[in-house]
Amino acid sequence: MPYNRQAVYRLLAQIAQEAGLVGDADDQVAGVNPHPLRHTFVTMLLDRGQGLGTVQDAARHASPTTTRLYDRSRIAYREHPTHALDF
Repeated sequence: MPYNRQAVYRLLAQIAQEAGLVGDADDQVAGVNPHPLRHTFVTMLLDRGQGLGTVQDAARHASPTTTRLYDRSRIAYREHPTHALDF
């Protein structure tokens, strides 16, 4: 059975709490949501050379324009001076 929206938020909040990232495991934890995971997923596919059409399908974007936004943000990130810093 697929997860509904509330179940995904609750599961993510529980994982964050168990990892010590937040103090309270409920579905209203500020800053804990699935969108950054989705963004990472799309960005990683693009970084690994997947085509925009393939990534669009995987992300279930209705329009390739949406997928291109992720590609542009990834390029902007790479060009940012802090990306070149060694830690």
